[in-house]
Amino acid sequence: MSGTWIIFAITVLVAVYAAISLITNASKKNKGENNNEKLAKQNKIYGIIFILFLILVIVEIIALLAK
Repeated sequence: MSGTWIIFAITVLVAVYAAISLITNASKKNKGENNNEKLAKQNKIYGIIFILFLILVIVEIIALLAK
């Protein structure tokens, strides 16, 4: 059971990290910093990671509640 909580915690941490990176890159883009193409690519990557891990967190919560 504790292994499940560890996996859940790691999944939440990755989702939060991706969200913070996504928001930080968006604010840099709004400030007009250089490398807009690089920031756009990073935003896509962090957005996809955030969505995937958010879905995993929801599935893990449902699995934990089902036990």
